[in-house]
Amino acid sequence: VFYRLCIPRARWKNLLIDCGLVALIALSFRNWPTSDFTQFRSVYIEWTVAAVFALAIIYLRRWDEFFKNSIAGRSLCAFGLITYSLYLTHEYNTHLAVAASGWGLRHSMPAVLKAPLEIGMLVLLGTAFWYLCERPFLNKPLRESTAPNHRLRSQT
Repeated sequence: VFYRLCIPRARWKNLLIDCGLVALIALSFRNWPTSDFTQFRSVYIEWTVAAVFALAIIYLRRWDEFFKNSIAGRSLCAFGLITYSLYLTHEYNTHLAVAASGWGLRHSMPAVLKAPLEIGMLVLLGTAFWYLCERPFLNKPLRESTAPNHRLRSQT
């Protein structure tokens, strides 16, 4: 996927990579009946899934900008900012979230709201941790005039 998307090539070379992925899918899928499905893993199934996912990444890329500017895309980008904070704090915060949902259940909260309340608490606490503990230490974005590529272009 990296070589297909990030390294400029002739169109026929890109098509050759795509055809190779399609051939991998076809050959792997053809060998599914010979796979031992009682085993935990099947190499043919894994190759099929990986090749299908690679083609999906390649052909969905053209909608990257559209999705990034959509409400769902902006929401996922914002959530992506705090995912490391969620990882860092999840064990301690899980205890707080479970305690909060337990308190809500004892005070007549419907049981169906237990999981959303716990997830909401985890996201809220992870966001607070990000704002207070991680964000202050992030590098500031470089101004365009100080970017290395900008200086190289202006010198030529």
